[in-house]
Amino acid sequence: MRVNLFLLLTLFGTSYVFGENITLSKAYEEAYKNNPNLKVSYQKKRIGEEQIEQALAPLLPTIHASLGKNKYFKSTTTSSSYKNNPSSYDSDLYELKLTQPVFNTTLYGNYSKAQLSSKISQLEYFSSKQDLILQVASVYLDFLSTKDKLLVSKLKLQTLEQQRAEIEKKFDLGDATIQDLADTESKYYLASSEQIEMGLNVDVAKAKLEEIIGTPLEKYEDIEDIKPYQFQVVEDDIESYVNTAFENNFGLQAKQLNLLYSKEDIQSKKEEYYPKLDLIGSVSRYEVTQGATSEGYHSNQNYLGLQLIAPLYEGGVTTSKIKEAIEKESLAKSELEAAKSELRFNILKEYKGLKTIESQIKSLEIAFKSANTTVDAAKVGFNIGARTHFEVLQAIEQYYSIRNSLVDTKYKYKMVELKLKMLLGSLNSDDLVD
Repeated sequence: MRVNLFLLLTLFGTSYVFGENITLSKAYEEAYKNNPNLKVSYQKKRIGEEQIEQALAPLLPTIHASLGKNKYFKSTTTSSSYKNNPSSYDSDLYELKLTQPVFNTTLYGNYSKAQLSSKISQLEYFSSKQDLILQVASVYLDFLSTKDKLLVSKLKLQTLEQQRAEIEKKFDLGDATIQDLADTESKYYLASSEQIEMGLNVDVAKAKLEEIIGTPLEKYEDIEDIKPYQFQVVEDDIESYVNTAFENNFGLQAKQLNLLYSKEDIQSKKEEYYPKLDLIGSVSRYEVTQGATSEGYHSNQNYLGLQLIAPLYEGGVTTSKIKEAIEKESLAKSELEAAKSELRFNILKEYKGLKTIESQIKSLEIAFKSANTTVDAAKVGFNIGARTHFEVLQAIEQYYSIRNSLVDTKYKYKMVELKLKMLLGSLNSDDLVD
């Protein structure tokens, strides 16, 4: 079967010219810099880190300095000692005050919850990075797939064009029927329509890729293909995959920490009943200028003490908060169990999908070789009168249908491989480097 050698090399060498080279890993780097959802997740992570500092601060000593300056005028007194003194004078107050929590379980609970909340934000950020890897891979591979299919459609149209030219010659010589000519014309124009549709699909896939990476593809010279699929060694023990995922999956780890957070919250709400004890110390100086007495004076005051605050009644709000926290714990438990069930199902799905696609590829590769032989045999058979021209057209159609299926499975295998790695918690940007 004769096809254009340049198109074949382009199809399997896959170097697509648009206008530096972009690879799958390069596309992710661009998306990592520009993706708004990832920026939101990163900002939440940074907010969580700052909230730890804010929760720690109340546990540390608090020192306040204050300065007061007052001017008194038209002051009166019933004391006979000061009745002849001027009624206007100035006073100054300087104070340094220290407060240190001694026993405050609420503050310790808030610090513990802030640490858990920050870890959840970090896990969600890591999960967002993995989601972005999958999104970029999906769009990038879809773009490559549509490009390959467009080239296949061009090869198909070229083959049918050659077939049409041959059948026209045979028709002129009386070796082909009008039906043979009509069948060829029908297949040719149908293939032409498919090529137009594939061209549109390429434009749409290109727009999606440009949107997710945040930069136009014209910036790059070549759009590089991924390397041919390399079948992974897949263990037969599905439970080993499930156990690995239960330990390492970022989304599941976030759900587990969310359950711990809800337990901490219950205890924190209960501890609002507990008394709070603070150590308080102060150094102050009070100065009065001449005027209020015959001479100005000052006084120094230094003290160190303990302050106990015990809640007695708050209208039942604490009891209500405890009940709410208990319900949130039940919700967190249910969400964790649902996440485990969903994770197990998805692992089983991708695990079986990987093995199924591997088998499909092996079968399609054999079918592809056979289909090529079938086309050549059908043409020979038609020339000697053993086959009809319709059988030749059917053989060509089957050949290119199998080629398109190979294109689909080639990229589908890569996507399922990446999805399984994400479920196992091991997916990172290095998996995009060929």
